[in-house]
Parts: sequence; structure tokens; C-alpha cells
Amino acid sequence: MKKQRTLCSILMLVSLYALGMRAATVDVRTNLWTGTQVVDDNWSGSQSIAAGLLAQATAGDEIAVTITAVSQTAEWPQMSLRKADWSMYDPAVGVNFEKTATVPFEARMTLTEAVAADIKTNGCVITGCGFTMTSIDLIHKQELAEGEKGDPVHPVWTGEKVIDWSGAVPDAYLQLPATDFASAQAGWLLRFNYADLAIGAQGHISTGSWTDMPDGTEYISLTASYFEYDITEAMLAELKANGCVVSGIGFTLTGVELIDPAQVPSMACTLAADAVKCWEAGEQPQITVNLQSLEAKEMTTTVSLKLRRDNYTDYYTKSEQVTVPAGETKQVTFPLTLEPGFYHAVVEANYNLLRDFNIGYNPTAIACTPDMQDDFEAFWNTAKAELAAIPMNAKMTLDEEKSTGARNVYLVELQSIGNGDGQPVTIRGYYAVPKAEGTYPVIITQNGYDSNGASQIYWPDTNGNPDWIEFNVSNRGQLVNNRPPYKDENAFYGDWFAYNFGNKDTYYYRGAYMDVVRSIDFVCSQPNVQQENIFMTGGSQGGAFTIAGAALDGRLNAIAPSIQFMGDFPVYFQVGAWPASVARQKQQELGLTDEQMYTFLSYFDTKNLATLVTCPVLTAMGLQDPVCPPRTNFAPYINFQSAEKQYVVNPECQHETPAEWYNQYMDFFTSHLNPPTTGIEAVQADTPADGPMYNVMGQLVGEDYKGIVIQGGRKYFQR
Repeated sequence: MKKQRTLCSILMLVSLYALGMRAATVDVRTNLWTGTQVVDDNWSGSQSIAAGLLAQATAGDEIAVTITAVSQTAEWPQMSLRKADWSMYDPAVGVNFEKTATVPFEARMTLTEAVAADIKTNGCVITGCGFTMTSIDLIHKQELAEGEKGDPVHPVWTGEKVIDWSGAVPDAYLQLPATDFASAQAGWLLRFNYADLAIGAQGHISTGSWTDMPDGTEYISLTASYFEYDITEAMLAELKANGCVVSGIGFTLTGVELIDPAQVPSMACTLAADAVKCWEAGEQPQITVNLQSLEAKEMTTTVSLKLRRDNYTDYYTKSEQVTVPAGETKQVTFPLTLEPGFYHAVVEANYNLLRDFNIGYNPTAIACTPDMQDDFEAFWNTAKAELAAIPMNAKMTLDEEKSTGARNVYLVELQSIGNGDGQPVTIRGYYAVPKAEGTYPVIITQNGYDSNGASQIYWPDTNGNPDWIEFNVSNRGQLVNNRPPYKDENAFYGDWFAYNFGNKDTYYYRGAYMDVVRSIDFVCSQPNVQQENIFMTGGSQGGAFTIAGAALDGRLNAIAPSIQFMGDFPVYFQVGAWPASVARQKQQELGLTDEQMYTFLSYFDTKNLATLVTCPVLTAMGLQDPVCPPRTNFAPYINFQSAEKQYVVNPECQHETPAEWYNQYMDFFTSHLNPPTTGIEAVQADTPADGPMYNVMGQLVGEDYKGIVIQGGRKYFQR
């Protein structure tokens, strides 16, 4: 099972190990020879090792040979350990090679007591048939004194191997023979290091015969710099019998290691609280790691920071070796010099991944130039004219079960622009209006992406926001429209982002953006609405809809989009896996060039729509958002033409907003309320005591209103 091992689990393993043994045995590697030696198909070629280099050899030690090529013409490629006089040991000592073995790899031969005694006295010869070797090491099993720790890392393979199961690269997997796992033990970790990570990368291991690996069947999403498995007894048996195959997609394998947790220094490693952040211009970005020794003597370990840009291109690596006195704490700080933008940080400490996460710096200085076409505004003006010619035919049906409190909640049905077939489309939503007489400001909430029809449908609470009207919109084909009894009539849409992809005049989002305008049309048609106080909000796809609403309709007072979708597609498809995967599939089906695809998408890009937004804006982004990455959120923000715009970056949020976001945007909307054209101005000093009543926002209210009211001579009292 994949682990990002915590300190507690490491300490537990250390404790169990100490209970079972008073001393540990660790591998000590000594290089015996380095060079290049070809051993041809006729057993010609060898390397002799002098006895003096083997003085510490003992039973159980291993001779490890790095193999960099295996002959494809040799009948039986193999390596043999011979006596100094070239005679064979009895039983023979050697390794057979598969011609399909991925190089480089390490072949190991275990020494018996008799073989160890002989080579210590006489030396030995490494020979064989059909391979090239570049290094020979002695791996000595050394017993440590009580409390002493050895090197926890046991290298298995080092090199560069592209892993890609898509078929784009031939033989893009790594097969490791059983001999590579001769020293492996249950309870150790099997770790795979990688670089050149692509968006959506995954890693996987299977048995040497490509069947499921016991206790290692899952596919692991890759975001850091390694993935690993606990070696269970069942996995160990399979590794020692058949080895394993490393496969997956989207990375370059750079090393395979066995990690002995019992040899990892006992340390508490924590990331400083201010490490996960989006710094503003003029602030000093830095990442700090706290290290505390938990042992009775000083411990030395390595802390490293790997930083890459948010499009997964490698940036740089910094490492520092740290000695921590017994029981003390030390800090390692990496000051960062960053260009405006977002980055992915991978922090490793004490042989483990501490955390991988996103950081940002000076995001409003990111270069983000609009790329709209010359007919951009004309395109949207044509769409709006087409919408205006379609009667709204609003239908409101009271939902009595949802209307038991201060507000009535209605199911609303509206006619909107068609999908290119000339037929209007019906959209729906829930509309809540206070039962008390008066006029009220309104909040329109646009819907997020209805993935697989599994998204939850929300409607305004009958007792929520008693001083506001709310309209929760379900745009074409989604949410309310995607549930019985309306689901069948909308089944043709399929995946919203893919619907009529490539044709700007019939594309899903042309109609969906017009649905947003229609929702404004509807609230403006209602007698209880203060038309000078119409606000809009929405998250994800709803954030894009909100931006479109402000861009294409001037009746919104202020907007609050969050974690918005549809921003800067040429960059989006570099930093996010979806919807790039859908777009690339449609691009291939339609035979579109990149230029053609991005020209088409530019009409719907919030980066371009933002150039038409002038109302006040408050927006929220999740720094750890993998769906709508923060760079794509800042694309429209940078291009808003609003005199007042504010943003909130939530450092720990992924594709979500925190609970306080609701209060943040409600305070923002309240602060931008315009004086109503009727209401508090009508309350004069000589108004009769039993005259009209108004709430504190100047909205006319009825006798059944509960709250603070103003009446007669501006007298305030609680009802």
C-alpha cells in the first residue's frame, strides 16, 4: 500500500525493531572496481578482483555488478563468479540474464561461507557471456552497536527511464529481476524516484510476469518526487521470486531504492506554518523546516526542497545537511527568489516526504494578455440580440414544502437561446422571495459543473437571508434540468465542455452564458426586486458564469466569483489535467490545430470576458486547487477593468472555498448596496407613528416582518 510515512509510524517500527534485536545489521557498500568491461558471447572478457580488496568479506555478503548492456545474440547471457584460477565453485555462483532486461541494473551474487573464505585469501574473477559491466561492489553485512544506525537506503537501480504506457514511447517500462531484491526485507519500503513529471502522471508496479502485485495493486497519482510501497510478506515473496515491473504514465524513473525504516534517525520534522503561502510583491518568500532530535545523541540528516513551476517543468533543487544535537531543535530555511507566478514545492526531510504543495508570488504581475478575436464583442452582441428576441415565458411554481418560513421558494422555468437549431431551451432554478411586503436586493447564484449528474442541488433556505431575494440558477442541461422529470429532454448534451466543441456558434457555453443573462432578465422582471441592487456569485463553472454575467450585462452591481473555471485556456491546458484531456480528444477527432482550437476557445475565455467587467469584484482562489489552478483564476482577475477589485487566496484550499467565504462575499455585497429608489428616504420626521415600516436597509416591509424596523419620525424598534 502506498505510504507517505509519518514520524509516528517510523518511530513505531524503530521501537519494534529495538525490542526484537539488540543490534542491527546494515549494508556497507565498498567499490571494488569501476570502468567498462565487455564480456562477449564467447566468454571472452573478465575482471579480476585482488584478495586485498575482499578482506572484510563474510558469509551473507554480496558481490554486486552493475550491468549496462545485455547481448541480444548470446544464447544464454549470464555472469559467473570464478576462483582466481578460473575454476568454478561447487555449487556454482552466478546470475542468468533475460535479454529483455532493462539496463542499467544491478546483478548480485550472495557469498557462502566457503566462497567468502576463498576470495579473502585468493581473490576472484568475474566473467560470463553476453553483457557489459561498469562497476563491481562488495556489499558487506555489518552489525551495528546498540543504538547505532546505518544507511537506511539500499540502491536497487539508478538511471533514466521514460515511463509511458500510452504507447508513444516503445518499451516505456522498467523490469527489475528477482536478484535485485535479494536483500529486501518485510517492513522495508520499496521507493521509486522520478523526475520530469507530467500533469496527470501515475505510477504502478506489477509482478515480473505482469500480474497484480500482492498488496500493491493500486495506481498512484504522482505529485511529489517519489512513490513507494510497504513491503509485506506477500509482496516480498513475489519480489524475491519474480522481481517486478514498474509502469505508469507521465514521468521519468530515476532510481529504485529499498528503505530500512529502522535505520532512519528518530526526528520530528515539521513544516513552518508560513511556508504554504502566496506572497505579495516586496515580501520575502521562504520555506522553513523544523527538525527535533528524539534520540539521546546528535543526529545528522538531509533536508531538500525541490521547486518546479506550476506547469510541472523542473525549476531547481536545494539541499542542506543538518546535524541536530540530542533533544534540540534546529531550523532549515530556504529563501526563495521567485518570478511572479505559482510553483509546486516538494519538501523532503530525514529520508521522507514532508509535504508537497503549491506556493505563489506576486500573482497580479503575471503576464496574461487577452487574445480575443476582432469580432469578439460583435459575436456576443449577436448572441444577446438573439436572446432578446426570445420571449422569457417565465413560469413560477410555489414549492410549499420549501416555503414554510420567512420566504416563499418557487421553481422557476425560463426560455433561453437555442443550441443552433432555432428551438428555445428551457432552463430552471429556485427563486426565494421574502413573504413580507417590500422591495429587496437580490443575489443570483450560478451553478457549478454538474459532473455525471452527481452534483448536489441547492435551493435557497426559506428562513435564510430574510432581507434578500435569492435565485439559484440551473443552466441548460445541468442540475435541476438534469434530474427527473426533465433529464430525458437534456440527455443529448453529454459532456458539457465537449458539446459542439469547435463550433463557436453552437458551442455549449455560448448558450450557457446567455442563460446567465436570462437569469438577470428574470429578476429584473420581478416587482419585489431592487433593480439597482442585483449581485451575482458562483463557484467553479459558476464563477465563470458570474464573470460572463458581469461582462455581457451591465445590470449587476457587484460580483463574487470563486475558484473560477474557463480561464486562459492556452495556459490552463499546461497546468491542469481537466478539461485539457477533453479538449485534446475533441481536437484530435476534429483535426484542429492548436491555433484553431485556441481561437475557438478564446470567445469563451474568462480572461477575455474580464476586459468587459467594470463593476466591483471580490474573488476567492484555492492555492492548492488542481481543477482550476490559481494561475487560471488570476487570468480574469488581472484583466478586470473594475476600479475596485479584491482577491482572497486560501492557502490550504483545493477546489473549494472555506466556510467564511459566504460571510466575506455577503459583507462585500452589503457594502455595495445602492440606496433604493423607494424606501428609507420616504420616512420623514412627521410620518405618522402607524405609517409604513422599513428595515435598516430602507426596504419597505410588511406587518409580518420580524426584526429591527423604522417607523414614524425614524423611530427604531424590534418587532
